[in-house]
Amino acid sequence: MDNIAKSTEEKFIELVIPEALKACRESNFKIPSLIIAQSALESGWLKSSLAYKYNNLLGRKWATNNVITKNYVVFETKEWKDGKYITVYSKFAVYKDISDCFRDYIWLLNNVKKNGKLRYQAVLNCKDYVCATDMIKQCGYATSPTYTNSLRNIITKYNLDRFDGEVK
Repeated sequence: MDNIAKSTEEKFIELVIPEALKACRESNFKIPSLIIAQSALESGWLKSSLAYKYNNLLGRKWATNNVITKNYVVFETKEWKDGKYITVYSKFAVYKDISDCFRDYIWLLNNVKKNGKLRYQAVLNCKDYVCATDMIKQCGYATSPTYTNSLRNIITKYNLDRFDGEVK
C-alpha cells in the first residue's frame, strides 16, 4: 500500500499545507482548512493558468489597495448573477509565490471594509470550517451558489479540518 502513487489532489494538499499554516500562524487565523479548500477549488487543484503561471491559487481579484502586489493579469471568469452564470473579464492579482498569495488573502480578511465595517469579520469570528465556509460565501468572496458545499466537500474528503487545531 505504501507505494501507491499519490493523487494530484494529495500532492496539491501537501504543497499548500505549510504555506497555509504559516499564513495562519502569522495572522492568528485559526481555520487553515478554509484556505486549503479554497485554493484547491479556486485553482482547480493547480490546473488553472492563473494558479500555475501567476501563483494566484485563491482567485483573488486585484484592487488598488492590494498591499502584497501591484501586478495583475486580465482573465475571463464566470460570475453567478440573476440566477445564471455570466462571463466577465476581471483583473486578478499576480504573486511571486504561494506565500504572497496566502498572505494577501489573510490581509483581505483582516482589512477590506464594506460600508465602514470589516467585510469578512464574520469569517474571522468563526471557530470551525462549517461556519467559515458559510460566512466566506455570505460575505461575498464568491458568487457560485454551490461554493459553500464545494468547500465543505473538499474539507471532509481530505480531512483538512485536522489542520485547524495546529494554529496556536
